[in-house]
Amino acid sequence: MALYDKDKSFSWGWTVGGTVLMFVTSFFGGFVAIGAGLTSPLWLLGISLLCFFVGGFVIGWKSEGQTILEGGLAAVFAILISLGIRGFGLAMLNPIAFVIGIAIPFGAGLLGAFIGELVQGDPVETED
Repeated sequence: MALYDKDKSFSWGWTVGGTVLMFVTSFFGGFVAIGAGLTSPLWLLGISLLCFFVGGFVIGWKSEGQTILEGGLAAVFAILISLGIRGFGLAMLNPIAFVIGIAIPFGAGLLGAFIGELVQGDPVETED
């Protein structure tokens, strides 16, 4: 029997892909929520966190590499892109909100990547 080991190398492709997935779904999820009349900040935060979680989950599930690191970096890059579009100056008005606004989506991306890694499973044994 041959043991198929997972490739544990870091993948920039999954990191960039996860960044795009997290940012685009969060951005358009906000539009859909506002269109549906869900304008409460809690609704928008919940949708954004769900998008970051799902993005991290997809990375953890499908990538064979260092999935938790890839998911965390993807979340950081998506947050930085979002802040870049909205403007860093507005975020700096309240430093506590700034830290929370970074830490919570980052945590959601990491949690999603961790759970995706668990779903992915262990190495596979095959018959030769």
